[in-house]
Amino acid sequence: MKLKKSLTSFFVLFVLTLCLSTVTKSQVYASEKSLMEDNNNNVVTVKSKGCFKADIKKARKYRYYSYNESVVKVTDEGAYVARNVGTAKIYVRGFNAKGSVVGNRSYNVNVVPVTSKASLSVSEKTLYTTDLTSAYDSNSQKRVTFTIKNMPYKINTDNSFDASNVSFKTSNSRIKITSQSIVNNKVTLTFEGLGTAKVYINIFGKKLAYKMNIYYATVKSTSELLARGSKTKLKVYIGKNNKKNLTVASPNLIKWGTTRASVAKVSKNGTVSAIKNGNAILVAYIGNLKFGNIISITSKNKISAVKKAIKIYKSSSYSQARRMEKGYYDCSSLVWRAYVPYGYNFGVTGNWAPTAAGLAQYLANKGKMVSGQVYGNNISNYKLQAGDLAFGTGGGNGRYLGIYHVEMLAGYNFNGFGNNGKSYNVSVKWATNSGIWGNSVVGRP
Repeated sequence: MKLKKSLTSFFVLFVLTLCLSTVTKSQVYASEKSLMEDNNNNVVTVKSKGCFKADIKKARKYRYYSYNESVVKVTDEGAYVARNVGTAKIYVRGFNAKGSVVGNRSYNVNVVPVTSKASLSVSEKTLYTTDLTSAYDSNSQKRVTFTIKNMPYKINTDNSFDASNVSFKTSNSRIKITSQSIVNNKVTLTFEGLGTAKVYINIFGKKLAYKMNIYYATVKSTSELLARGSKTKLKVYIGKNNKKNLTVASPNLIKWGTTRASVAKVSKNGTVSAIKNGNAILVAYIGNLKFGNIISITSKNKISAVKKAIKIYKSSSYSQARRMEKGYYDCSSLVWRAYVPYGYNFGVTGNWAPTAAGLAQYLANKGKMVSGQVYGNNISNYKLQAGDLAFGTGGGNGRYLGIYHVEMLAGYNFNGFGNNGKSYNVSVKWATNSGIWGNSVVGRP
């Protein structure tokens, strides 16, 4: 400790000797700091020591004062110690050989931290963006955070001095920084745009950089029918520079999950195995995004019946009077004609479709009704299956349960995530656009 104090005293004495010396224009000292009228050039590092040198015309001697000694302490002769990061105003008075004042000057001296060992905690960051409304984005603001390492000084850009000595820019005009801050050396940036860029950060003259990727990601399906016992492969697509030139994302970028592994399981590469009848939501996690796809599993024949019902609806016109003619349908004839080719005749031996009430009564007699209606838990827990028939009841028409209408379920729609990505929003998908929304019963052929 005594040795350290002795060395410090010797250094101050040495600097003071320099400051008292007659300095010619040809003399240069490593510890000498010429004060410039351009205040941006008056920069010293924290904890440094030396001698200020002013230049006032006709002056032979100078007297120095500091107006912020907590930042820079200076002796009358100009020997200084940079104590803390910040700005200090140094006032200088010049005297001629006779001791008369010939001029006064003031300078702002900026004390900056030592940044020689500073580095960033990251070398590359990747974020994903999408316009698929059913996806969940845990980082919709496109925010990244990281730290400045090996920095003895805590930078805070709320401090105007720190803010004036920190700057950010990107190498790609398509990627823009929309906000930036540093709090105790933790950097927070938000972005917009697509592509790849170098992000440059200038911290008190130290230039640091990392690579920033913002990629577009999407899926091409959020709802699928799958035959029991079959397989399909789900994919996530990425656009690195735009939304048009998409490529299949590498499997190692994606983590897959399923809500019902007993119904459908998914491998690491996105291959889905349909195990038994029912519904399961398959979730793809890629970076900050989550994509959902609800898989409805049933028999091959029922899938064929659903597809035929959709085809009849799209290619024909509604008419009760001409319900059995080619090119026409009503609700019950559509269902019957969709199912008949695949072995479901609902007890009819001829070529005339029963009414909606007749279809329901047949299923009830066979014990093929499903508990509950077409709302509530049956939908939120996706208990209904593709090919199920929903019957509107209470029509007061004298028929079975007053049934007046029938619709075929074609599976489910995946509408998105709720509760900060922890729950799922689904709705019933119909073979036609009508649907059943009032009191109802459900049958499963």
